[in-house]
Amino acid sequence: RMAEARAAELGLRNVSFVQAELDDPEVEQAVFAKNPRGADLVFVSRVLHHAPKPSRAVQKLGSLLRRETASEQGGALVLLDYAPHEDLAMKEAQADLWLGFDAAELESFAREAGLLAPRVTRLPRPFRGDGPDAHLDWLSLFARRGR
Repeated sequence: RMAEARAAELGLRNVSFVQAELDDPEVEQAVFAKNPRGADLVFVSRVLHHAPKPSRAVQKLGSLLRRETASEQGGALVLLDYAPHEDLAMKEAQADLWLGFDAAELESFAREAGLLAPRVTRLPRPFRGDGPDAHLDWLSLFARRGR
């Protein structure tokens, strides 16, 4: 709701928010209703560590992106999630299935999904907010969809 309010305040009419499971048809319908070719950008924050099959989740996210053409790059995926950690309290409190992912794992998930040139960077502390997971290291994956 906060993100929707902020987008409205900024006059961003081309931004959609969907709260659903990744495999819920509502997600795909929302993306392709806006643009039958797919999304220019899919931004996902701290979802992967809840996914029973993380590589499958990245494949699903990649399938929402616009394909690369001769004149345009494909849509981009920006995915934020935790670096590997040992905080079992977070796992119990937040129903986490995974204790984070290293850069090689995230890049591998992206390549398996057919995404191009995956890059992983560590998020600086100020970008992690002040929530219960702010003490964890966060990684950002950026990749584009190919043809």
